[in-house]
Amino acid sequence: MILKAMKNDFDYIPESELNKVLENQINEGAFLNGNSFDFNFIHDEEKDIIHLCNNNLEKKEYLGIKYYYYAYYFTKYTPSTIRTKFIQTLRFHQEGDKEVERFISSAIEKLDKEIVLPLYDAIIVPESKSNLAREISIEAYKYACPNGGVYTFELIKDLPSRINFDYESFTNQVLNGFINGKPRYTEKEKEEVLSIIENLINDIHKLDYFSIARNIKNKKYEPFITNYLKFASDREESAYKAITISNVLIIDDIATSGTTLQQILKTIRTINNTKDITIFTLIGKKDLS
Repeated sequence: MILKAMKNDFDYIPESELNKVLENQINEGAFLNGNSFDFNFIHDEEKDIIHLCNNNLEKKEYLGIKYYYYAYYFTKYTPSTIRTKFIQTLRFHQEGDKEVERFISSAIEKLDKEIVLPLYDAIIVPESKSNLAREISIEAYKYACPNGGVYTFELIKDLPSRINFDYESFTNQVLNGFINGKPRYTEKEKEEVLSIIENLINDIHKLDYFSIARNIKNKKYEPFITNYLKFASDREESAYKAITISNVLIIDDIATSGTTLQQILKTIRTINNTKDITIFTLIGKKDLS
């Protein structure tokens, strides 16, 4: 990527001054032209905001089911201002942008080598305000879906009163865990943790609006929240049922917290518990859980 990393305090530079600063931080052979980013697919620099060359897919296993795959990720040197600016530019780029097309196609080529896309019969793209995820799916469709198709559906947040917690899985995976050969929790501590969770769920049921990021402060509880998402209409639910017998590739454009992707994975797994389900995002983050 063309831009060298900025210091953290660049986050506080006014937008009017930001481009002036960036113009002095350009790698040789690439440039910033107004509000657009140029790509350098030939050379990586240590402090690029994204490495484009010799960058292997990132893999994260979730609940022992499958892996997340990330084609690219922002380096730790990249400030939030630049991340946001790049993401918005990418999501709302002009049609026919050859560099963005190459950015996407290179990612899909890596994915195909990793998971063999022709083995996947269905590609699912959650609806979005931008067309980026759909563009990624179209590129993947060139390799995959010999017998299937692309299903677009929308999952929306369910009512807070329907939010629940998977106590059984939490107990087996967390409470009954061991550290250095010793139980993670005493019996008394287990009771205290379960009491905290019960009070948390009761409080959530009283809310008018629920957000995992806002209302679940303890991150270890997030994977066990259930009934978080539901289908927006019968049309989406009908399409959803069509993937029960398919290997499924779920495509999203940018992964931030990972919470929504985890919930989508869990929702689909409720009716497809035998086939491969893989989540692919064009840009992820190293510490996505």
